[in-house]
Amino acid sequence: MRADICVYGATPSGIAAAIAAAREGCSILLIEPTNWIGGTVSGGIARTDVDEGVSKAAVVGFPDEFYGAIARDGYYQSQNNFWTHSYNGEPSVNLAFFKRFLAHHHIHPIVNAKLQSVEINDRTIVAATFDTIGPVQAGVFIDASYEGDLLAQAGCSYFIGREANAVYGESHNGVGDLNKTASQFPDGVSPYVVAGDPASGLLPFVSASTLPSGGSQDRQVEAFCYRLVLTNDKSNKLPIQDPIDYDPLKYELLGRAIAAGLKANAMTDLFMLTNLQNPSKFDVNSQGPMSLDYVSPECTEYVSASWSRREQILQNIKNYTLGLFRWIQVDARVAPSLKASVASYGLCADEFGTQAGFSPQLYVRESRRLIGDFVMNENHMTLANGFTDEVALGYYTVDTHPVQNVIANGQVKNEGPNTFNPPVGYKIPYRVLLPKTTECTNLLVTFCMSASHVAFSSMRVEPVLMALGQAAGIAASLVVSQGFAVQKVPLIKLKEKQDIYRTVTGRAIVLDVSGTYPNGAVSQTPPSTWEYRSSAFGYIGQGYLSDGNQGKGKTLTFALNIPEPGSYRVCIKYPAGSSIDAQRSDNVPVTISHTAGASHLTLDQKSTGQGGDWDDLGVYPFDKGFPSPNRIVLSTTGTESFVVVSAVKLVKA
Repeated sequence: MRADICVYGATPSGIAAAIAAAREGCSILLIEPTNWIGGTVSGGIARTDVDEGVSKAAVVGFPDEFYGAIARDGYYQSQNNFWTHSYNGEPSVNLAFFKRFLAHHHIHPIVNAKLQSVEINDRTIVAATFDTIGPVQAGVFIDASYEGDLLAQAGCSYFIGREANAVYGESHNGVGDLNKTASQFPDGVSPYVVAGDPASGLLPFVSASTLPSGGSQDRQVEAFCYRLVLTNDKSNKLPIQDPIDYDPLKYELLGRAIAAGLKANAMTDLFMLTNLQNPSKFDVNSQGPMSLDYVSPECTEYVSASWSRREQILQNIKNYTLGLFRWIQVDARVAPSLKASVASYGLCADEFGTQAGFSPQLYVRESRRLIGDFVMNENHMTLANGFTDEVALGYYTVDTHPVQNVIANGQVKNEGPNTFNPPVGYKIPYRVLLPKTTECTNLLVTFCMSASHVAFSSMRVEPVLMALGQAAGIAASLVVSQGFAVQKVPLIKLKEKQDIYRTVTGRAIVLDVSGTYPNGAVSQTPPSTWEYRSSAFGYIGQGYLSDGNQGKGKTLTFALNIPEPGSYRVCIKYPAGSSIDAQRSDNVPVTISHTAGASHLTLDQKSTGQGGDWDDLGVYPFDKGFPSPNRIVLSTTGTESFVVVSAVKLVKA
């Protein structure tokens, strides 16, 4: 088989890559090692990890298009309305839209085709061989799998686990402290089969290893799990089946934690539930010291295991998950209120097809991570990182789950959870997709990108991965058409085609406040009274202007170069605050002078979902001119707080 581009892994980033390349006229082979497409977005995680406090503008490129289509055609509402519900849809709806997008682009995924070998010659992948379809030749290969088998077999450098802090000068990597958060075991939980007796042996999921010093390297990954979608609607509810093998000893740590005072009176004490668009459906995640997370060395083993061994591990994690629900119903230490609360939920009859309501996709939180010539690390997760090859924006918290349960002073404690918040909107560069130039020149990597454990822990959410997949697909198409290495892709062309800021000349007339004005002129009255800043997400160019909440009555005038007269949609962009109730004005006067006269509007810069996005101000007729005689003017007269602005945009209506 042969194609211009071979994408391995029909994950969300793989689907985005395939569609982006197909749109550029390339022939595509999309190959998936399992029988499921859409990865976690269609196979288990219904909570999209785009919280309401995060500007919608941080979700750029293909995921913005994808969730916009679901909002419009799946839930029949505006994208802003869907965004205020954090894009938390139902996996069955997500799957239907993945299939719709693929069918529209005539892409037919090949499933159950596992990689066997890779042939490489002079840093170029010549062919990849799969167990059910044989060898595949392509000009460019994209590894979008959760496991990273293709990059590994191509001989690319990679890392599994947590680097030492010293490797990249980080402060949140490596082995962590035994945290004191709500996810920690309470004091008094014995790690031994017979409580207090080391001679009786260790309970399941307790490590015998001594905890290394903080910040040191650890070759283990954080816990995987099956994210579930449960319902309390009796008409849609399926029973949670018993596991193939049930061993109550696997849950003894939880029993002892409850006996030691862990709160466990209701479903939400042991599991994190998130409402979906259907109010009777819930995304279910791990919560507390012992829940859905499978804190076992088998997670690390899974990453580089054979597929036959992976299937065994998958079954082990499924058995653990099902057994947890049985244990809750039968163990005498569990409160009757918890038993009743958990029993009120069941798997969804209308989710996951033939899987009897059980999630088909393991949540692989991290696996191999490429080591390219550039490695993204926590020091790059700032608004001022200066990257000019950005293809996605990071916004999610650094969120790591337990890596192991260790013994500390004769008690069980978990190690690994770590949380801190990088700024919303930090730039993620194209370089994270690239192997070392000395290793491979026709491979791009999406999920298993070139990033440290810490950076990856923020970048791993699927909307970010879809944007990276889109960039990989466009880059691959440029390589196919022009014949250079993936490391030599012309970034101007890549960024123009992806257009994550929706500002490309020819599709829009854009005038920002950065100081260079190819599309017109910006003037201040009184002159030089606005402050130039770059501390908040939501600007294009190099920064934005703020009135500093001082000297009210000043104005900003945008005089745009308009090549032809006609009706144009006017949009404005300004930075989001640090929260929905940030210091912004909700009564900013805007005057749009146009061919038919002048329109006066009031801009609410506190409006949910708009900060950092392009705020639509309506359609107006404009005269041609360089600049046009028409104007857009913002004033601070009568505003009660800060007024900020980054750019205006006109799009032919």
